[in-house]
Amino acid sequence: PAPDRRRAGTYLEFNVNTLAQLQESRARLGELLDGVEEIIEEADGDEWTIEFTNGDMLEIEFDEARQRIAFSMVLGTPPSEHRAHTCEMLLTFNLLWQENLPVRMAVSAPGEEVVLVAEFETVAVQAQDLNRCVADFAAIADQW
Repeated sequence: PAPDRRRAGTYLEFNVNTLAQLQESRARLGELLDGVEEIIEEADGDEWTIEFTNGDMLEIEFDEARQRIAFSMVLGTPPSEHRAHTCEMLLTFNLLWQENLPVRMAVSAPGEEVVLVAEFETVAVQAQDLNRCVADFAAIADQW
């Protein structure tokens, strides 16, 4: 079974207002979330990558002007003989939007890797909320 990185909560939801609030929350992620190897922040501070001890990489991007935050994680490239079936599964997953909102699946380009994506509207986050969202998102990725 996939590891459960969550320490609390089961649904992807949180709020954030400013980049400063998000950076403050991010600073505590490593201590609140199991399995974090490293958190790499980009120079402008609105993008960072969480590297987990199992090698998974979760990218987080914050768009303060649009009040949106996005998570993405590459899940791997399906073998060519299973590509059509995999694409059908991704489309089926996306159709279940009421159960999976705001998470969706995509391929980065034809013949390339499968990517798990989530995008949120934002308004005031606390560190434990960001922790829960990251853990929930990673747990969904682990299922694939």
